[in-house]
Amino acid sequence: MDDIKGRHILFFCPRFFKYENEITKQLEKMGANVEWFDQRSVQGTIGRSILKIHPRLLAIQSQVYYSKIINNTNKLDYLFVIEGQMIPINIMKKIKKNNPDIKTILYLWDSVSNIKGIKNKFRYFDTIYSYDQLDCKKYKKFIFRPLFYIDEYTNDDKHISHKKYDISSIGTVHSDRYAIIKKIRKYAIENNKKMFEFNYLQKKWVFYFKKILNYEYRSANVNEFSFIKMDSKDIARVSEETVAILDAQHPKNVGLTMRTFEMTAAQKKIITTNSYIVNYNFYNENNIFYFNREEKHIRIPDSFFKTEFIPIDQKVLDEYSIQHWIRDIFDENFDENKFYINKDTD
Repeated sequence: MDDIKGRHILFFCPRFFKYENEITKQLEKMGANVEWFDQRSVQGTIGRSILKIHPRLLAIQSQVYYSKIINNTNKLDYLFVIEGQMIPINIMKKIKKNNPDIKTILYLWDSVSNIKGIKNKFRYFDTIYSYDQLDCKKYKKFIFRPLFYIDEYTNDDKHISHKKYDISSIGTVHSDRYAIIKKIRKYAIENNKKMFEFNYLQKKWVFYFKKILNYEYRSANVNEFSFIKMDSKDIARVSEETVAILDAQHPKNVGLTMRTFEMTAAQKKIITTNSYIVNYNFYNENNIFYFNREEKHIRIPDSFFKTEFIPIDQKVLDEYSIQHWIRDIFDENFDENKFYINKDTD
């Protein structure tokens, strides 16, 4: 990787379960001088909703926000951006003009189709990484680099005996996730499996909005949901007490979620709706059960819960650590092929 010791990195990343803090911390451990800012110029549920639907309505606010940052920033060696939806193009131009030797890096932990306006900004980045296998096929400039796990999820206890839960579901209730949770809940009841649920929504009004407009929520109770995020330490604790973790990615995404790598590091079995997981070098059908999200009835073999987790080769697992993720992002000679079993699967 490039030597980032002593280098000045301007880092824009959304607030996301404190991962922005973990990335900053690791960069600083490697000797970099890091200035982190939220890439969103707006906060709150309404502002983020506007961002998803019509980001141009926030253009003036973004200009003021980003201008203030770069006007108070000294000479830069790197611009490191995750997602990048809100950074204005003229700000990108100004950063590059003020820092002729700067290296600009974009990492996408969402699919291009979900990030409005991002394609217009590709030309301003020297390197673009994506966690999405299909986007990396579609855009020649893209380099495939999956997400990571942080150290607190590493766990040597793979034994399934004395676990409190057979299945745990922890996450933001997006897209069709609640419908999937209901299917898994029904399976758990019918098959005498103990299930833990933590269903996060941003605000209580979001629940009532969904209840009116979305059929799947008609019978839902507000008490099924939390409007405060679950701390990562609590997630790790519940995971330790669970045999298998539910992972339901957004239906428009094929990239593996952060939860996938965290639970793999924690040596937990995974129940997932993402068929692309079979392409990765850590896939093992003993540890991972895939089901089609369109299925009306979920059928998971009872043996899946009774057999032990088969450990992943440590060298393979280490490649998904946050330390290796950062090294790869700042490595001009990075080889994306090391993560694949089958690169050509569509």
